[in-house]
Amino acid sequence: MSELWITFSLILVSLSAGYLYRFTALKREAARAEELRRKAATIQKGVITMIYPVTLTITFWNMKISSGTLALFPLFGVCSHFMGGLFAVLISRCLHHSRSQTGAMLTAGAFTNLGSFGGLVSYMYLGEAGYALATLFRLFESVIYYSIGFPLARLYSSDTPPGTKWRFDLRALTQDPLFLFPIGGILLGTLLNWSGLPRPELLGALLSPLVMASTTLMLISVGLNMRFSAIGSFLREAIAVAGIKHLLLPALLVTLGLLAGYGRLNGGLPLRVLIIVSSMPVAINSLIPPTLYKLDLDLANSCWILSNGIFVVAILPLLYLVKVF
Repeated sequence: MSELWITFSLILVSLSAGYLYRFTALKREAARAEELRRKAATIQKGVITMIYPVTLTITFWNMKISSGTLALFPLFGVCSHFMGGLFAVLISRCLHHSRSQTGAMLTAGAFTNLGSFGGLVSYMYLGEAGYALATLFRLFESVIYYSIGFPLARLYSSDTPPGTKWRFDLRALTQDPLFLFPIGGILLGTLLNWSGLPRPELLGALLSPLVMASTTLMLISVGLNMRFSAIGSFLREAIAVAGIKHLLLPALLVTLGLLAGYGRLNGGLPLRVLIIVSSMPVAINSLIPPTLYKLDLDLANSCWILSNGIFVVAILPLLYLVKVF
C-alpha cells in the first residue's frame, strides 16, 4: 500500500503547492493570472525538454518488451485521443451546444493527463517497464495536440469563418522542441538498447528521482493554473466528460487490449498499463485552446476540475488493484 500513499501524497502536495502559490500571489497582487500561466508554461517546457529526454533515454535503454507490443501500443494512445474527442463532440451536439461550447468539449474529451498522472501511476504501481509502456502510449500525444487538437479547436472559435478547413502542418511539428526532445530521448534509448551496451547502474538509480522530480514540477505548474469556477452551470457536461474519461475509454481500450492478446504478454503487463493510462482524467492542456480561441473556458474548467477530482479521490485507489492482481 506504500506505493498508493506515496502517489496520492505526491499528487496532493504538488497540486496544493502550485495552487497555494497562485492564491497568495493573486491575493497580494504580486502576479496576474497571465503571468502565472507563463510561469506554468515555462516549468512545463523545462521538464519536457530537459528532464523527459533523460528519463526516456534511461528507460528505453533497459526496456525488454516484445516488438509486437512496441509496434501497437502507441496506436492505442492515438485511439484514446480521437475517440475521447469524438464522444465529447457527439454529446455536445446532443446537448445543442454553441460552437464555442462544442470546441471546449472537444478539448476536454481529447486531451488526457498522461504526462504527470499516467507516467507517475504506471511507474509507482508497475515499475520501470510500466513507465516505458506508458511513455509509448503517449508517443504521438504532442503530434495530436499541436497539429490536430489545437487546429480543430480553433475551427469552433467565433474568430474563425464558417467553412474553414483543417490542415496538417508537418513543418511546424518538426520544429517544435516539445515534440523533438522527447522523441530524441526515445530514439537514443532505443539505439543504446539495440547496441547491446549494458546500462550503467548509476543511471538506473537516477530514474526514480527524475520521475518524481518531473512529476512534482508538472503538478506544481498545473496548480498554478487551477481556477475553481462554478461547476454548477456545467454539471451535465462535466459529468459527461468524466464518464468518457473514466468509463467509456477504459472499457473500449481494455477490450481492444484483450483482443490484441495483451493479457498474455509479459505477464499481462501491457494490459495492466492500458487499464491505468486509459483511466486518466482531463489534461490541463485542455484549457489552453479555450483561452487562445475564445471558447467556453468555464465549461472546459468545470470538466477539468470534476474529472481530476474523481481521479484523485476514487480512480487512483482503484487502480492500485492493477498492482495487487
